[in-house]
Amino acid sequence: YETVLRLDPEHPEAAERYGRELALGEEWERLAEFSQDVAGRGVEPAFFAAVEAMANDMRGRYSLAQSQFATAIPSLPDSIRRWYDHPPKGLDTVPDFWARSRPLWLLPYNEMRLEYWTRLTYAFLVLRDREADVIGPETPEGDALIRYGWPSRLIQVERDASKIVTGLMLDNAVALLNCDLTGSPPRCPPGAGEGMTKDFTIGRWVIWMYGADRPSLIFEKRPGMRVPRYVWDAQAEEYAKITRQRSPMTFTSKVAPAAYWFPAQIVRFKGRNRGVTDVAIYAILPARQMGLPARDSVATGLFVFRDTAGFPLVIEQRDQLRLGQALQLTYRLPLAPGRYAVALEALATAYGASANTRDALVAPAWDPATLMLSDLLIGHVLGAPGAVPPLAVRDLRIEPSRTLEVAREAVIWVVWEVYGVGVGDEGTARYEVNLALRDLHARPAPLRLLERLGVARRQGTPVVALEWTSERRLASDGRALEYVAVQLPEAQGKYELVVTVTEPGTGRSAKTSRSITIVVPN
Repeated sequence: YETVLRLDPEHPEAAERYGRELALGEEWERLAEFSQDVAGRGVEPAFFAAVEAMANDMRGRYSLAQSQFATAIPSLPDSIRRWYDHPPKGLDTVPDFWARSRPLWLLPYNEMRLEYWTRLTYAFLVLRDREADVIGPETPEGDALIRYGWPSRLIQVERDASKIVTGLMLDNAVALLNCDLTGSPPRCPPGAGEGMTKDFTIGRWVIWMYGADRPSLIFEKRPGMRVPRYVWDAQAEEYAKITRQRSPMTFTSKVAPAAYWFPAQIVRFKGRNRGVTDVAIYAILPARQMGLPARDSVATGLFVFRDTAGFPLVIEQRDQLRLGQALQLTYRLPLAPGRYAVALEALATAYGASANTRDALVAPAWDPATLMLSDLLIGHVLGAPGAVPPLAVRDLRIEPSRTLEVAREAVIWVVWEVYGVGVGDEGTARYEVNLALRDLHARPAPLRLLERLGVARRQGTPVVALEWTSERRLASDGRALEYVAVQLPEAQGKYELVVTVTEPGTGRSAKTSRSITIVVPN
């Protein structure tokens, strides 16, 4: 190929085949330089610009690769570009898929989409077959590469020609023994020869093996077969079909392959301004799990999106947190009515570690004529009220739970606000409160689902059940504050706190809940 390109520098097929050999040899630096040179000579400039971006991504130059792909893709031919513009089949029906599935918003690029573009380009370059007129992504191997990435291990098994020929001879001999060879032509009984070996071609099986969390796939290659296919016998093809449906695309971050959960408690209250929801987020950085030394710092960020078409960003807050400081993070933000998605992230690129949590929330329209409750705020310690009785959550001194994991037999504080309750002649609001702590694992999952849907009647006795009549003085904006201490049981597991407030005079009621986990203290 080097000789051909030296004699004809603009030979496109020689350039593609030479680039293929460099990619197969994982010579990414040479491939990047070669692609840049070829594109500069005007040989498929858009495609080889994408190949250069792929090589830079494989070299770990992710931001450069992202910008190169963004420049090259709009100039690709339509037959190729359509693959880059849409996610893999099975994900292309999800609106704004790339934005919604973006692993880390702290990075200046979408790492998952960059990986997809790199896999696509590799399939176009390496797995294409010109003679069969098949592009790489349309081959079974190309499809597997795009969905699952490069295999961690590749095994090839040659088919034994001697055994195939021996089996063919035995099958033929058995068939001949059942035939009358004296006539012309020979006469054989019905069914004779049905067991004869029909598949006597040599070839090989290629096995792509991944980690325990990914599938292993088998492809078959035979002489004369231009494009390998999935093995059709047994359940191999059905297995591949089911795997594609269950896992349209797998991804592991290259920047931060070690990913951890970023624990947080998100609480919604009615805002001071009309039509606004005040959201409080109490989180704690999992520095120990991420393996971060105390002398270093870590990037953190909170990203809030309005859940509409286009998935626009509403709020972005980035920080550089020194680990010598407190690892507790607190965010407060006002939101207009609507549906939102929340991403809380931490990233330490030097250690290849990240932490994140994803959640969705609805900022309701607070109707003053409707009885409504805030979310439950779970706290470990509640400061003694001052001389002036507290009328809202903001008046309390509370140490919130940042993991929603609480020690068994501990005492926790449950705080919430009541809105839209009627005021009596004495200027106070009177209502009944029912608080129940239920073990989420005490009943079968189908029954719990029916209970949530209101189809089945709740069974069993709550672990903790409290009832009382409350008479509260309201704040100037009509809200009432409630807080109570709850003694937790000894048994570990997932529990649900459910609070129901009922207005006796009107019969109106409202309910709110919060899940907690009871653990053994360290």
